[in-house]
Amino acid sequence: MQPHAVESNHTDIVRRSLDIEDYIQIARRYKAWIIGPMFAGLVIGVVVAFLLPNKYVSNAVIRVLPPPVPEKYVPPNVTSAISDRFTEMAQSVTSRSTLATLVTTYDLYPQKRKRMPVEDIVEGMAKDLEIRPYQPLGQQSRRYEGAAAFRVAFTYENRFLAQKVVTDIVGRIINEHLRMRASQSTMTTTFLREQWEQARKELDELEQKVTNFRVANQGRLPEQAQFNAQQMGSAQMRLSSLNSAISSINQEKLVLEAQLRSLKQEAEALRRPPVPAAAVGGEAFAIARNERIAELEKRIVSLESALNTMRQQLTENHPDIKTTQSTLASLKSRRDEMVAEEERRLQKLAAEAKANPGRPAVVDPATMSKIRATDAAIEQVEAQIKARDLRLQELSQEVQNVDRRMALYQQRMEATPVGEQEYSQLVREVALAKIRYEDLTRKKEQSETATDLENRNQGETMEILESASLPQTPVSPNRLAVVGIATALGCVLGIALAGTWEVKDTSLKGLKDVRAYTNLPILGSVPLLENDVIIRRRKRMALLAWSTAVLIGIVIMSTSIYYHYATGV
Repeated sequence: MQPHAVESNHTDIVRRSLDIEDYIQIARRYKAWIIGPMFAGLVIGVVVAFLLPNKYVSNAVIRVLPPPVPEKYVPPNVTSAISDRFTEMAQSVTSRSTLATLVTTYDLYPQKRKRMPVEDIVEGMAKDLEIRPYQPLGQQSRRYEGAAAFRVAFTYENRFLAQKVVTDIVGRIINEHLRMRASQSTMTTTFLREQWEQARKELDELEQKVTNFRVANQGRLPEQAQFNAQQMGSAQMRLSSLNSAISSINQEKLVLEAQLRSLKQEAEALRRPPVPAAAVGGEAFAIARNERIAELEKRIVSLESALNTMRQQLTENHPDIKTTQSTLASLKSRRDEMVAEEERRLQKLAAEAKANPGRPAVVDPATMSKIRATDAAIEQVEAQIKARDLRLQELSQEVQNVDRRMALYQQRMEATPVGEQEYSQLVREVALAKIRYEDLTRKKEQSETATDLENRNQGETMEILESASLPQTPVSPNRLAVVGIATALGCVLGIALAGTWEVKDTSLKGLKDVRAYTNLPILGSVPLLENDVIIRRRKRMALLAWSTAVLIGIVIMSTSIYYHYATGV
């Protein structure tokens, strides 16, 4: 029981600190524990490294070519980004059914197929297959959003089969690309054609409804009401023009009538019996006064015409109208005073002539000539007045015609249009249906042209930029790294074992331990005396064991290396 007690308490002993010489001594004492695991790690690393199969990667690059016909002439039906469509194509190509077909066709993973289900093999193959965007030299495509080319890579033990699989997948991707574009384009064209036919049918039905409505409501349609309103407005404008013309002619007639009255008064004065000589001066004054009265009449008529014109444009309270009215009233008052004075004068002259019948009369030699000129002027003015009357009759007749037309249009306008809301709705629906029909016609024609290009493979296509490569060197495993790591792990394990035994060993190994743990002076040391035969036997056994282990390790490593090169592809 004593050894157990010592062994159980060896961790409680306070050890001295070790130096370099101590570590060297530990390594020399436990060199077998260090070299053994290290050599075992080397052997295991070599075996594992050369038993692992080589992995070859075959690569291919395919790029997308834009349509040869510019898009501004023939817009394509497929407008989604090429990266999105390529993702769909890759998912279709790498589906379970496709990968299972490839496994069967090319006899892939024969060892795994003996012990694993097909689903697991397909899942593992999907990890070995890589499809991703490829951009050489940092180029980018604006039209295809930086994904103008794609890389297909497959990792497999057999480099020839890896190349065949990549070639097959590239072909499937190209075919799937053509099929997908043709299918989407055809579906788009079919959809647009159906929509176009439906829009055409709806447009025909609506146009037929409008035609039937017009036939059933002829003369009572809303657009006829608008036409009547336009004609009514035109008639009103014509009536206003006629009224203006009549007003202007009436004003001219008033001026001519005033002029005629003045001329008649002048002629009447000239035709009176000769007056006494004392009245000759008064008669000359009367003629001059009559001319002033005629001038006042002209001014009054002119102001009345101007006042009528201003009343059409201004209100009664306007200062100009008030000023004109005041001036006109003043002129009329002055005219009335002059006329009354003239009448009184004439009455006085007549009374004097009647009271002195025997007084000799004065004969004016120019009287007859003046009378003739006045009569000619009277005839001319009367002719002008008659012409104005004829023109007034014509205008009045035209006014009556315009009034009859306005009454007819007013009667039509007062008649409520039949089904105005329904008709407006039909017209609006026809306009919208026509816009939709024309838009669908344009889109359908563009889609049919794009589909025709796709069917002739003149749309967006794919070409093989780099065909499937035949790899010459494997990408894995890294045998030097495997061997190095295994050897390093063996070395670490050996050092750990040596350290463990060193910790458990509580014996005194040398003079340093004796001095450290006994605190006694050392006078001398007795070497370990062993039998030479036993020592030689022990060395021979150790040499034999090590030789056998090394030989076995070399044989194992050589066998694994030979197997690798004998079965490698």
